[in-house]
Amino acid sequence: MRKIVLFLIMLSLPLTGFSQQEKNGGFEKGVWEFSPSIIYSYAPSLSEGLLKTEFHVTYWVNEEWGGGLSYTHKFINSAEVNDDLALIGSWNANRFLTLHLGLNYTIPKKEGENGFFGIYNEAEINFRPKKWFSFGPVVGSVLSKRTELYGGLHLAFEF
Repeated sequence: MRKIVLFLIMLSLPLTGFSQQEKNGGFEKGVWEFSPSIIYSYAPSLSEGLLKTEFHVTYWVNEEWGGGLSYTHKFINSAEVNDDLALIGSWNANRFLTLHLGLNYTIPKKEGENGFFGIYNEAEINFRPKKWFSFGPVVGSVLSKRTELYGGLHLAFEF
């Protein structure tokens, strides 16, 4: 499992090589974003709902494109279940909509369990009262052998 986590981190590092964009004859640095979310998820294979906390760390190469990591911690009836780690690409489709797509890995919690891969996709509606802060609803899914559909609320802080 450590090899997979390290592989995902190493795969995301090349994004920092594209950290400058040309604008008006000069260069502008990219922006880091931290986004915690509270999410309610339904997994048809478990026939149960899950409460999840999710954290995105995204590096925005420019105002439209970014990439990063997402970590999700899940609970069923206050008991911890498998966590997810996703390598995501992000696109600000317009001022109010951000789309995320990536490779998701479900980390096994119990000895002898196998982790599994899936496709992570998510859409965020962004209300931005300050340049460095946004919030709004989020909907998405993880398509895998344990598919989940979810919705919730996110906050985002840029620095």
